[in-house]
Amino acid sequence: AAGCGHITDSLADLPGSFEGARNALDYSRVLGLSQIVFIDQVRNKKTISPEGFTLYSGRILDQLKAGCERQTREAVDEMFSYLENHYLTMNEAAYYLIRLHSILLYFLQEMDLSLENESLLSYQPDCFHSLRDARNFFERMIGELERGIRKRRHEMMLSRVEKAKKIIAQEYADPGFSLGQMCNKLFLSTSQFSVLFKEG
Repeated sequence: AAGCGHITDSLADLPGSFEGARNALDYSRVLGLSQIVFIDQVRNKKTISPEGFTLYSGRILDQLKAGCERQTREAVDEMFSYLENHYLTMNEAAYYLIRLHSILLYFLQEMDLSLENESLLSYQPDCFHSLRDARNFFERMIGELERGIRKRRHEMMLSRVEKAKKIIAQEYADPGFSLGQMCNKLFLSTSQFSVLFKEG
């Protein structure tokens, strides 16, 4: 990759052109481009905002919590499109990617999950050559989080099914025992119990 500053006829403007070339080169490295990037292309891009980052990372977390895997993938796509379509230096990219990793680690801890691939627990931005590399890392990490969530939900479902069987065994002779009472003991609505019953 190469960076190209603004064209100048004056020696006095050469340091500014050189700085522009460095900024363009830095930006091309963030994106992993193997082409010449002109400073004018970079200047046309807006800088990333902390509020924008918070919005996109929040969407990823919301979809993870909801267990919507397709929407989680879309939220990751939106996050990285946002990063790619804004001007970022290498340091800024490292800062935001470290923040994203910290957010996901906090979610992991909050949900009391573990990752099979422990290398995903540490994130070193200088190990990645571009946002594309970083994106692959985060897609793997989120995939493992989703597997952990699926496993946890399945275990909870089996636990409730077993509890429901025990309640039925204890109460089936009682003519006054109802589905509503069963659901109250399981802390479920009747529609949730119906779904649980079908899955179990």
